[in-house]
Amino acid sequence: MKDLWDTILSGKVWHGELKNKDKEGNFYWVATTITPFLDEKGRPFQFIAIRNDITERKMIEERKDEFISVASHELKTPLTSLKLNLQLLERELKKAPAQKRDAYLNKALTYTNRLSRLIGDLLDISKIQSGIVEYEMGVVDIDSIIKSSIYSVQPTSEKHKIVQKSSPHVKVKVDKQRIEQVLNNMLTNAIKYSPKSKDIIVDVVKDSDYVTISVKDFGIGIDKNMHNKIFEKYYRVKEVENSFSGLGVGLYVSHEIIKNHGGTMWVESAKGKGSTFYFNLPIHKSK
Repeated sequence: MKDLWDTILSGKVWHGELKNKDKEGNFYWVATTITPFLDEKGRPFQFIAIRNDITERKMIEERKDEFISVASHELKTPLTSLKLNLQLLERELKKAPAQKRDAYLNKALTYTNRLSRLIGDLLDISKIQSGIVEYEMGVVDIDSIIKSSIYSVQPTSEKHKIVQKSSPHVKVKVDKQRIEQVLNNMLTNAIKYSPKSKDIIVDVVKDSDYVTISVKDFGIGIDKNMHNKIFEKYYRVKEVENSFSGLGVGLYVSHEIIKNHGGTMWVESAKGKGSTFYFNLPIHKSK
């Protein structure tokens, strides 16, 4: 504040950002320009201030800074573990029993896949922001996508069982790899955030125009006030960010992919009562 007053009392215009608190105790940011009016002796006698609320921008910047910090940790952790398991495998390659060698290889593969997903999410954010995401569209059966995703994700958790409740054969025109990416993310999250429960349920419902896919878990759940925020870029629920790894970008990327396919994505959840994530896609109708 000293700089502000020194500037305007000297007759100069001051530009800057100020952090204030409202009546309810919430902080907010304003970009401010203060212009002094001078009398005939060059002394300021009146001021005019132009203020612009930049709270949302500052919150995004804060999330971005947190994201960079978390991303560096999340990328470093699997790399360190991957290197360790490969070193152990190299050392034990000749003398260790096959079962032990397989365990090292499986761990190395798990960390490699995790690293690949993290890097993929980072690249997708860059593409989405630049508007250069390309989709290779084709007509596929939604059931084949679901089965492929379950086949990919189920081996990552021995504790959980992914159950497909229904198997309607519905044709959709999509980028198969991208929709699998969305479903893989939903299944991975369901496993991650339900450490004490077993079943993950995948269901499919169709109407005349859309097919809706859902993934239900019986885990920690999400407070209703957070339902819209979780699809924002870099957002992570405060209560779980220190307990569960992640960058806070998977749902944002998934939401954008579904939106670009003409569908929508949403969640139904309550804290402590599990979550059900949904997305729908237009049904392909042969002409």
